[in-house]
Amino acid sequence: AEGIGTGWATKILPRCPRQVISNAQRLIDGRPLQDMPFTSELVHSDHLDVIQWILFHVFGTRILPSDFNLFQLPHFRKFQGTIYETAPRQYSISGKVSYRRLKSGLRAIITELPTGIWNNKYKEKVLDSAIKNGIISNYEELHTESNVHFILHVIDKPLLSDKKQIKALNRLLKLRSVASENSMILFDEKNVLQKYDSTREIFQEFFEVRRQKYIERRECELVIMEGKLKFIENQVRFVNAIINGEIIIKKKNRAEIIAQLAEKGFDSNPMKAKNATDGNCNPPDFAYLLDMPLCRLSNEEILVLQEKRSQLWERFKSLKSTTWRSLWSMDLNVLSVALDKEERVMGCI
Repeated sequence: AEGIGTGWATKILPRCPRQVISNAQRLIDGRPLQDMPFTSELVHSDHLDVIQWILFHVFGTRILPSDFNLFQLPHFRKFQGTIYETAPRQYSISGKVSYRRLKSGLRAIITELPTGIWNNKYKEKVLDSAIKNGIISNYEELHTESNVHFILHVIDKPLLSDKKQIKALNRLLKLRSVASENSMILFDEKNVLQKYDSTREIFQEFFEVRRQKYIERRECELVIMEGKLKFIENQVRFVNAIINGEIIIKKKNRAEIIAQLAEKGFDSNPMKAKNATDGNCNPPDFAYLLDMPLCRLSNEEILVLQEKRSQLWERFKSLKSTTWRSLWSMDLNVLSVALDKEERVMGCI
């Protein structure tokens, strides 16, 4: 989220959706949010050897374990560079460059740019300037639709070792940018602007709002299902009453038939709720019975309606035994599956 309003501005960097899902599930289960077990500085490329040592000797792997939570750090899909926190809510975002010594000279291979920097802009501001200043002779572009790939032909400096040249290039290539989240301002659940100090605080508040909505959603769905059950039950009764002669419709006007329905305790359309503005009930509505086609007033229709009622009753019992926790967890599972599918298409996993 990023934007400017009258008297305020906000900037909140994106987070990893999988970590958001994971932490939402933790709160649903009554567990605390999972923070990073290591200091964020370890994510910096200068400390990759330290990370690998810890992973290998503590977790027995060189791949980040699932509980190595970077929830507090920004996340950009398919970003191959490094992100680390330099100060509270201050982040350094670096691209990715490697070097190779060939017979024809030193090559710098850039496979990621800092977030928000486009290839053309980078060429104009950095690479073309590097050619002009005699740092590189030229560069090749081998990009794909989703990946950056520059190969820079570095002009050798006879008096400098490769190590010193690389150190100078790391500075001149401008592959590091800075991002800040010192202005985390959002509208809260009361539509009032609030300043937040951390993504953790935002997450906790969002969770409580969302939790209440799941409680309300469950109650609303139960009411709707109860209405549908009554709707079908009344239709079954109505068809039975017509077949058995309990309700006479021959040579009767609509008002007389409605009077019979009211006398025998049929419900006005259960799917029409009370008027939300004044709390008054809608006038009796039996159109859902009286407007049934003649071909549906049969024993076969009763069997069809009874089957529908049975299926709906099972769904109703299932929902009634379900809590807001399980409803939210099911939605998170659906979201995870959809995320897996999307990332496979994009080649992220």
